[in-house]
Amino acid sequence: MKISSDPHPSSPEALQAEIAGGGGSLTPWFKIECARVWREHRTQVLGLQSELG
Repeated sequence: MKISSDPHPSSPEALQAEIAGGGGSLTPWFKIECARVWREHRTQVLGLQSELG
């Protein structure tokens, strides 16, 4: 299992890749909640990303 060298992924894509790769440093709760937030609030998350640059 590969653990990311970056403990704080800087984009939704990086976080999704971390989870897909096993997410060894992420708790089960975080993985479930992240999937829910992405499913229910994807547009808002991507909007925030573009606002922050």
